[in-house]
Amino acid sequence: MAEAAAHSVHSDPRSEAPPPADFQLRPLQIAIKADTNRFKVACIHRRFGKTVLAIDWLKDEILNCPLPEPRGYFVFPFAKQGEEIAWDFLRARRPASSNGTKR
Repeated sequence: MAEAAAHSVHSDPRSEAPPPADFQLRPLQIAIKADTNRFKVACIHRRFGKTVLAIDWLKDEILNCPLPEPRGYFVFPFAKQGEEIAWDFLRARRPASSNGTKR
């Protein structure tokens, strides 16, 4: 019983599938991303798309980095959160030139 209760914390029945690969940012997400300030504070609701914005931002920074093999990190409080929240979306947003194999 306790195991089922612990599992229900991680699986939200209201959660949706990750956005498709051709997903476009909303106007307010674009405004936050375009802001040139080093630090940004945004008071936004829970369904705004903060994770989507962060992943899109990370993707653009990596693809536009002049270094030969850039790396980026997306940090969550717990590894399981990263897997459940962002991993499918990261895979869907993978550049077309990536074949998904390890080097």
